[in-house]
Amino acid sequence: MCLVIAAILSGTLLDLSFRGSLAEMMNAFIRYAVLFIILQIFLVVVLGLVGSSLSPAVNGLFQIFLKIYGPVIYIVLKLGQFKGESQMVAAVWLGLPVGILTYGIILGLVISYLGRGRA
Repeated sequence: MCLVIAAILSGTLLDLSFRGSLAEMMNAFIRYAVLFIILQIFLVVVLGLVGSSLSPAVNGLFQIFLKIYGPVIYIVLKLGQFKGESQMVAAVWLGLPVGILTYGIILGLVISYLGRGRA
């Protein structure tokens, strides 16, 4: 934690210089964000199908993978004000795609930010 604060104060973490154009930086962000979104969709579908039909061990892995999206599902649950059965189902069905998009965008931003100096 102290190292992060020191990096912020020294300006190295917030340095927004980029050895390329803004268009190149945006292209890198979009490319990485789409890559991570597709990867997450693939993992959710494959782990869900394999876990429900073939192996209980993979189903446990799918449950762990779903816990990653827990904070987003919780936010959707609170903001959606669902009642009854929709409180159990709709929050997951709406929270999972929102979580995939949110985490894809965050990972795309982080990777494009970390790779900004390589041009």
